Amino acid sequence: MSVSASISTLSEFLLQAHTQFQVFDMGRGIRKVSNNTFFEWENQQAPCAFPRQNQAWFCIVFWNKSLSAQHYMWFIKLPLDESGLMIGASLQQFLDIITQALGKHLEHTGNSQAQLPENPYVFVPSQQQLADCNAHIRKELKIERVANEKAMAYLQAPNAIHDSKAWEALSLQDVADFVISPVLPAMLPAMQQDTQQDTQQNMRQDLHQDTLETLIANNLNAYPTPVLTCLLGSLESVEVGPTLTQALIRLHSASTDANLAALCLRAMSVKPQPECLRYVEQLIGLHNSASDAISTTQSNSSPSLETCVVIAGRYWQMLNNENTLGHFMHKLALIDDSHQLFKGLYADLVKIPETRNSMLRFMRQPQRTKEVSLAISALFAP
Repeated sequence: MSVSASISTLSEFLLQAHTQFQVFDMGRGIRKVSNNTFFEWENQQAPCAFPRQNQAWFCIVFWNKSLSAQHYMWFIKLPLDESGLMIGASLQQFLDIITQALGKHLEHTGNSQAQLPENPYVFVPSQQQLADCNAHIRKELKIERVANEKAMAYLQAPNAIHDSKAWEALSLQDVADFVISPVLPAMLPAMQQDTQQDTQQNMRQDLHQDTLETLIANNLNAYPTPVLTCLLGSLESVEVGPTLTQALIRLHSASTDANLAALCLRAMSVKPQPECLRYVEQLIGLHNSASDAISTTQSNSSPSLETCVVIAGRYWQMLNNENTLGHFMHKLALIDDSHQLFKGLYADLVKIPETRNSMLRFMRQPQRTKEVSLAISALFAP
């Protein structure tokens, strides 16, 4: 896979090396990015959609079927300018590092990370992120694998397993595969539609999404905390339907654990259902009524710091609504007298292309609460 010295984007580099590639954005969850969109981002034709900490975070998978069955993964973070555009000089520096480290032949790298040297543009994903990425890659590229049937059977029906320590044999990858790209053993006998089918034909089958969500929803309270934590982490990168959304809302509403509550909110965030959006609005003080999922007392109080961080980081689209944004920023101003949370989340939201204009308009509004005015003044304090 030889590459030319005159390249200015990663897309060009990988194409000239005769590889196929797939990009996943890891800035705010894990999302597949089309090659055309990634090319636009690389050429500063559009801002990166999911920035975090002034950087774009990617998992890039590439392969060459004619040479090897091996798939290579790079985890890279690239700096962005004030408008969310990639900084061309940084991208070029990363390309120089690649060509110096790998030379002209990508197929001789010898491992799945393609032997990238330590440099400012690579990052090490968490074990949760790595497991979720592997599951997404297998699903997207249709890479066959052998399912851990004992693990899948446990995750389908934990209460049906008599060994109380069976969950300890689960890996993060088992849980991620179950949530993101399930290839499971035969369904439990009570759920089989045709018990006369040959069992060999049923040993491995794709689980229908609705069935998967029902299984998870029915067992949320049965999973031990370590399993539930991993499962909620993996749900953060998939779309969640109405049934599971309702179960997650109930779990969040009843939870006294701030970390678990935050994970529940994150788990519903990829494409939130209407019930989820309404619930989040309740958390910041909107839509109080006796029929709401949280009490009026709860909704009149300020949301937790963790809740505010999740809303800004995962539900930023909601904040394009002027009324919702006003309530949210008012709550931020109330939570922390030092206004550090207000400063941090404003700085984060103003860098997201989808909310940038809304945040700038909010700053120019003449009518705002006293608390918000004080917080805005703190933004410009030395």
